[in-house]
Amino acid sequence: MGGFRLGGACLVLALAGCRSASFECASDDACKADGVQGWCEPLGFCSFPDDTCPSGRRFGDQSENDLAGMCVQPTEPGPVGGGSSGNTTTSASGSESTGADSDSAGASSDGGDVSSDGGDDSTGAPPVTVNYVFLTSQPVPLDQGVEAVDALCNELAAESGLPGTYVAWMSTSTQGAVERLGDARGWLRPDGRPFADTVQDLLTGDTTYPPNVDESGATLRGLRVATSTDDEGLAYDRTCEDWSSNTAEADLWYGNSGFGGYRWSSYSITNCDQPLHAYCFGTEHQEPVVATPMEGRLAFTSAGIIRGDAGIEAMDALCNTESLAAGYGPAKAFVATGGAAAIDRFETRGLPWVNARGVPLAPTAGAFALAVHLDAPANFTATGERIADEFWTGTSGIAEVPNDRNCDDWTNPDESGLRELNDSTDSWLDTYSTSCDSEFHLLCFEE
Repeated sequence: MGGFRLGGACLVLALAGCRSASFECASDDACKADGVQGWCEPLGFCSFPDDTCPSGRRFGDQSENDLAGMCVQPTEPGPVGGGSSGNTTTSASGSESTGADSDSAGASSDGGDVSSDGGDDSTGAPPVTVNYVFLTSQPVPLDQGVEAVDALCNELAAESGLPGTYVAWMSTSTQGAVERLGDARGWLRPDGRPFADTVQDLLTGDTTYPPNVDESGATLRGLRVATSTDDEGLAYDRTCEDWSSNTAEADLWYGNSGFGGYRWSSYSITNCDQPLHAYCFGTEHQEPVVATPMEGRLAFTSAGIIRGDAGIEAMDALCNTESLAAGYGPAKAFVATGGAAAIDRFETRGLPWVNARGVPLAPTAGAFALAVHLDAPANFTATGERIADEFWTGTSGIAEVPNDRNCDDWTNPDESGLRELNDSTDSWLDTYSTSCDSEFHLLCFEE
């Protein structure tokens, strides 16, 4: 069995009555079963108390298929009836936030994802004891020194109500980006989802959700971000001439906001004559930030590699062997084959797929089936080891029937096949073509 299962839809005892017909609600008054009062969630379905969920609420069995029996995620809005949910947790997982629903996310630390034990003030709101990290919503000056980017970070944070003092994740010839953070630890995105806990996590790429949310809570996908920072948090030799030039003659290393692993900070090289954004890190607090695992089916990158002409049976066997050895259930390869889309090989009415840290790739399995972008990457093996590499896909879309680049149904070494970087979340099946006699990893899904 998978490591994140809490049980079936009837785990909540008789709270939802274990009935199969879907029932939509308009108020809390409609959510009462066997004498237990529930809440009408904004999605229009009832939830009921369940202490095993980080939010303290679980959707009833009469919710639509993708929600029935699922925990209400901490980042989802509160019930429409305004009832208390007891929603406190030490981390984050759940639905995507945008600028429209962030509502000054940094104004307090009880945004549904990280709780604080610092006590209440006179207004009843706990003091902020966590740092925030955000992607600037506008390009930054590359020729005015790193201090000018620091100033912009703090200006944007203040305008959006994010507390704290910020520095840019940019290295200079005399100071690495990691040295600019001091003794800070624990960073949340403005939407409340965790990014990383320690400086060491930043350096090893052990991140949770990608840093693709700006100061207002809006998601900005696939942006180039000025960093010039290597995997030790220090400067590369390309820094726009120590951030004094914005010409084509100077260049820099940049990160990509849509990646986990290390590519969020170190992706490739470009010239300094184009608009680039920056990451802004809060530096005042040392509060741990740890992701709370979400129940779900495991999605992982195989530790082993396999040729593109090995055959679908061999691919499935590799995934299944690694999944079972790690204590999970049967698994298959997420590849397009036999005239069918990759997602057609799996049941999308079950639990969502989560990576080995329990972080969901999408809020539900049904949402994943329609996804162009992921919430988080599956860049871990079944045993939880971070891995940044490429895997076979044979398709450029989750629900796309394979074209002529799936190694002739994974059997022909003379054909070509599509592969993808496993730590990408933005347009994550914008793939690369390669010879089928090559060896790559697999993306494996627990059934």
